[in-house]
Formats: sequence, structure tokens, C-alpha cells
Amino acid sequence: MKSWERFHFDVLFSGDDWKGSERHNRTEEQFSKVGVSIEYLPYTKGVSTTEIKKKINSDR
Repeated sequence: MKSWERFHFDVLFSGDDWKGSERHNRTEEQFSKVGVSIEYLPYTKGVSTTEIKKKINSDR
């Protein structure tokens, strides 16, 4: 929720391989309280959101 407190976004994107997991069910519940919807993107072999985040953060 720290990211939402800083940026106040209204959509969160996540890979659909997480959909339905306990972690993401909890995340959906927390973000729905502040009006954030979660949009699931189809799993794509060879594409890692973790690696994308690392790349973004290394460019800062």
C-alpha cells in the first residue's frame, strides 16, 4: 500500500499466473478498499515482471 499512498493509482497490472493465490486475494481486497482494480495480463513464457522491475530500478 506504500506505493498507492505515494502515487494514488487506480489500476494495478499483474500476471495472471498469480490470480487466485492467497497473496493476490489479499492484495485485491486491500486495493479494492481504495478503489484500485487489478487487471491480469496473460502469462507469457520468457517475460518476467520481476526482471522488468529490476531493469526499471537499475535505470534510476
